[in-house]
Formats: sequence, C-alpha cells, structure tokens
Amino acid sequence: MHRRQFLLGLTVLANFRFARADTLGRFLPRLRQCIATLYPRPELRLEYGRLASKLGLDQGEPSYRRYVRLRTLFEATRDAGLWHLQWTITDLLPDSRAIFRQWALCGQPGRVTATAECDELSALLGFFCHRLDVPGVGLLWPTSNHTVACWVPKEGVRVVVPTSQIYLPEAATLGTNGFNAYSQSIVYPYTQSDVGLGFELPSALLDFFVEQIVRYGAAPLPLLSRMRSWRWQWQRGQPLARPTSREPYLQEFWRQYG
Repeated sequence: MHRRQFLLGLTVLANFRFARADTLGRFLPRLRQCIATLYPRPELRLEYGRLASKLGLDQGEPSYRRYVRLRTLFEATRDAGLWHLQWTITDLLPDSRAIFRQWALCGQPGRVTATAECDELSALLGFFCHRLDVPGVGLLWPTSNHTVACWVPKEGVRVVVPTSQIYLPEAATLGTNGFNAYSQSIVYPYTQSDVGLGFELPSALLDFFVEQIVRYGAAPLPLLSRMRSWRWQWQRGQPLARPTSREPYLQEFWRQYG
C-alpha cells in the first residue's frame, strides 16, 4: 500500500474519532458509514473480482459493497480480530447476547473486549451482517463440536467464514477450504435480534471499534491473518517480534501493539 493511501486513512480516522454514540441504534449507521470509506479502495475491488470470477458471483457495485461489509465485519469479530474478541470455552447458547453484555461493561478497551466460544463469535458476525444488509450469513457446523460462519451469496454457492482458527492453520481466512461448506444440508441466515437498538454501549468502546476498521480495514487478507496471529499472542502477554517490513500497516500495528 502506498504511504499516501495510508495517510488518507488516518485523515478519515480523525474525522470519525470524536463522533459520539452510546446505543447500538446510533452506532450501526456510524459503522456503515465507516465501512463505506473502504468502497473506493482499488485493492478491495480486485480482491472481490477474483473471488467473484472464481465463484460465478455478480460483480456489480451492490454485490461488491456487500462483500466489503462482510469482509470488514469478519475481520472485526473473529477471534483476536480488530475488535479484540478472544475465543474461550463458555458452554453458552449460540447467540451474541453474552458478548454484548461484556461489551456493556468495557469502558476502556484493552487486550480483550469480550470472551466467547466459536458459535457465539459466528452469531455475532451474523448479527452485524443482518443489520448491515449482508444477507445469507449463518452458522455452519463442520464438525459436531465446532461452529464457524458461512456466507451464501447466491443459491448453490457457500463461502466458509472462519470466526476462529480452531482446526485450521493460522493463515486460514475468508473462503478457506479447510472445512467443507456443504457438510450440512442448509445454512440458515442468522437474523436473531440478540439485543435491541436501544442497547447501551460505552462510547470509548465504539470509538475503538471504528478506529480499528479505519486503521486496518483495507489491509490484504493475508496480512490481516498475520496481524490476527500476532494479536492472539499479544492478548496472552506473549512477546512480539518487531516486523522487519516497512509496510505501513505493519508499522501501524507495531505502534499500537509493540
């Protein structure tokens, strides 16, 4: 990525930084607007073009924008992703209510904003996708004891969305073939209203969520997976080796986490 593009992203961040939101209903339009700043990025258009050609998807603007929203929300809500969620065993129901309850108490985002099991993380992604008009995102059980998300952009096409790295290599990301997307007969879209629009969340937490998307949302998928692995180490207090590359995303990552 060119330095000029990266600095433009930081300018966008400054514009969003002081917008206030304290309910989910006020945050969702802000989140949508933040993601919309990624639509013009040529690298994301090329990325979607490759995926669309491979899967036979429509390459029009509405389909491309849905993909960008899905991609961004996935990177935000995955284990050790942009929003600092952390996978752990909880034995709770496969919904996102417990995550929102933890977020409501997270006034100052740190290493972990909430802990959740694989099905809860997948439900959280489905929750946000439904509210940001990305249809076809539901829960997939590739094994009897594990859950990931699955995107069905059109009939007969399924894309695995691995919200955690359980049973997968570190580099596995959106569209991984590490799981059989057709291992269950139907993928039901996740459309539950786990919390209402009036649900209150700390403004500092919502500011942090937006900042993370502005900082890293346009990074290439392989680089996002690499940063996710480092973030996983950082959340657990493990030392990180300073990136040798001068790539702006990696330098920004080091400034934040090093």
